[in-house]
Amino acid sequence: MCTTLTMGRPAPLWAFSVLALTGVTCLIFPLRVSAFGDTKPLFVRITGPDSVTAGENAVFECSAYCTPPCNYTWSLGGEISKGPTVTLYASGGVDTVDLDCIALNPKSGESTKTTTTIKVTNVLFVRPVSYEEPALSDPFSLTCAGAIQPSTILWYKDGEVMTVTAGTSLSADNSTLSFSALLPNHQGNYQCVLSANGREIVAVGYLLVYGSLRVSISGPDTIEVGKEHVFECVANCSIGCSVGWTFRGGFPPSYSFSLQKTVIKWVPSDPMTQLLTCVASNTRAARTATATKTVKVISKPPDPTESGSPGLKPAAVLCLAFTIALLVLLAL
Repeated sequence: MCTTLTMGRPAPLWAFSVLALTGVTCLIFPLRVSAFGDTKPLFVRITGPDSVTAGENAVFECSAYCTPPCNYTWSLGGEISKGPTVTLYASGGVDTVDLDCIALNPKSGESTKTTTTIKVTNVLFVRPVSYEEPALSDPFSLTCAGAIQPSTILWYKDGEVMTVTAGTSLSADNSTLSFSALLPNHQGNYQCVLSANGREIVAVGYLLVYGSLRVSISGPDTIEVGKEHVFECVANCSIGCSVGWTFRGGFPPSYSFSLQKTVIKWVPSDPMTQLLTCVASNTRAARTATATKTVKVISKPPDPTESGSPGLKPAAVLCLAFTIALLVLLAL
């Protein structure tokens, strides 16, 4: 039976050990040989919450295997912070933020970067007071939904602080912005910023644009089994729009099917009727449009040259002509 003895102090996790056998005794000599010294930082990671609520703080920590200990640099939206931990304040107005950490080995000068994407839970939104779409010359109002009191509210258009001009007005608490008659130059992205207790919370903006959102599906109404057919979802918006397909109950069995952004390429395998649905949405403008197309899949039409019709095939006609000619020769 072999007894294990450890000579000297216990080896650290990053040390290697040499095993020597002397009779029935196992001797383990720890060797202080670092696997990570003087090299590029390894296993760099950021720990912290996956999401943060607008107006609140969250603490994140960066760690790495590094000898000597690494120096850490954080980066978020162009702002820099030093140290293994950082406190993030989420002001809101966006859905996600990317937080970078760079671990630097001060001896080797090598560094490793890692990035984590943090979801922002927004609490402030700019929304139209009515559900009617904005139209030129019509009155229109926007509200800073989710605003708390007491607080100070400022309005921004396309990133610039707004000032009240002729044709625009603010409510007593600044939570509602009103237009007496919409003009062409009123189009733009509107945001409200709330200041309370020394902190600012930015609202998710509203894109004020004129004209209805429209969407359509291009492609044939009737298609054949075994042939490739192309369908495309076309919408009349580009800024802040998302366009996608929905398939209730999934898509039927096919020889091949591919979906690339707004284009479907489909080779059906069986006769059927399929409903295609395309949805275009502009969340910033609070608009959605849907288009549907019913596509009938038919079997491949029979080839006349391969059918069993009463008409004679070319080979049969040639054979008949040869037989008649032979009979005429025999009769002479």
